[in-house]
Amino acid sequence: MSDSSARRRRRLHDILTYADSINRITAPLARATFEADEIAQKAVCFDLLCISEATARLLDLDPSVADRHPRVPWAQVRAIGNLLRHEYAGIDIGIIWETVAAGDLGALTTAVSAELENAT
Repeated sequence: MSDSSARRRRRLHDILTYADSINRITAPLARATFEADEIAQKAVCFDLLCISEATARLLDLDPSVADRHPRVPWAQVRAIGNLLRHEYAGIDIGIIWETVAAGDLGALTTAVSAELENAT
């Protein structure tokens, strides 16, 4: 396996790992509970930041991933990291909840799983 291929697989695994973490954190919570739980909010924001970074690195390594999975909002996944890094004081926790609770990570994790299945 080439170094590039290994790094690509690492990024794919990272995305799934952090998405799974978000699911474990939020699954037992109602929106009001999440909005009152600063630790859960910070954990989810960190996981989203990591997903964003791993996605950015993945797309740098293999831009054709976006072409193979057009249903994933790749630009938005990448951009949320900038929001979390630079607009941290103005993060709308309601939007974060909607992003993770509405299953918006589903298309991403489905695409990433497919990429891992087809990886050589």
